[in-house]
Amino acid sequence: MVLVSPELLKAHLTTPRVAKMFNLLERNIEVQTTLEMSNVMTVKRLVYNDHGIVHARIVVGSAFELFNILSEKIEPSLVRDGIGDLEDRCPLWG
Repeated sequence: MVLVSPELLKAHLTTPRVAKMFNLLERNIEVQTTLEMSNVMTVKRLVYNDHGIVHARIVVGSAFELFNILSEKIEPSLVRDGIGDLEDRCPLWG
């Protein structure tokens, strides 16, 4: 069983390209401002729970976990067709 938390994402930052992209997004003022404003809209105005940076980290960590589970049974077409490897699973990381 996997504990879903903001820390889950860090467990998947083991390859250089993924870690580099994560660091670029973490330092990007436009991305961080957008996430902060998402929280203003959802938490303060709509009275929902967190939808800012913490929520984004949880969702991305969960997506990595789901991908790992699926890729154990199903080979991604990117790999199957010889276009790339598992680290190429997201076009933003290329």
